[in-house]
Amino acid sequence: ALAVSGTNIFAAVYTGVAKWDGGTNWSPLGPGFNSWVSVLAVSGTNLYAGGNFTIATNSGGAPVTVNRIARWDGNNWSAFGGGLNDDVNALAVSGTNVYAGGGFTRATNSGGASVTVNRIARWDGDTWSPVGSGMNNSVGSLAVLGTDLS
Repeated sequence: ALAVSGTNIFAAVYTGVAKWDGGTNWSPLGPGFNSWVSVLAVSGTNLYAGGNFTIATNSGGAPVTVNRIARWDGNNWSAFGGGLNDDVNALAVSGTNVYAGGGFTRATNSGGASVTVNRIARWDGDTWSPVGSGMNNSVGSLAVLGTDLS
């Protein structure tokens, strides 16, 4: 998976994510994940990763439970509430909304409340919500154009 922001290129290779500074240096974003990363998206100073992982490890070695989707803020990985119950294969960002697509059917918010999302969900920076009634099969790609999600 690849994502670009300015002169920075972010690459995910199996369980690790690294940043190319546009010059001569690659730098890892923490030691990595406990399973594969399949998709990256970037918006502003935030990098989003999705995949099959449940744990991200920050540079200091501290593991964070992230359940298949995580945000890198330039220093650390963090969770989106309690995450998702199955693989994330697609990500798209529009403003403060992060859209995830994949094989999952449930999302868990920070307080532990479970939400039925049927393979496509929206994180508004605070909570998960379904996108319509969802999809009947795994979502493999997402794109945002203006206010439209495809």
